[in-house]
Amino acid sequence: MSNVKRKSTSEYSPYDFNSSILVFYELKHGGDEIIVGTPLRFKYQRGTYKFVKMVHNAEKETMWIDCTETATGVYRSFYVKDLKGVVKPKKTRKKINV
Repeated sequence: MSNVKRKSTSEYSPYDFNSSILVFYELKHGGDEIIVGTPLRFKYQRGTYKFVKMVHNAEKETMWIDCTETATGVYRSFYVKDLKGVVKPKKTRKKINV
């Protein structure tokens, strides 16, 4: 018996076993650079989601975004075409003394 340490099945990503699937951890949308943890909004969906990764299936020519919901932590996937944009912090207004 050899002393080779193998990865446990929990350390593998589901995409590791399919060579036609490419995974990216950053994305450009408009003028914004999206990295892991960036809050996003999607069309026809309520709430905000945190970016995890973008996945591209080369065989079927489809792309989707894997993310987690900020309120509940639920793991969801959306097509890239449904991405509305990045949630930007609101700008505070300065009070003007009259």
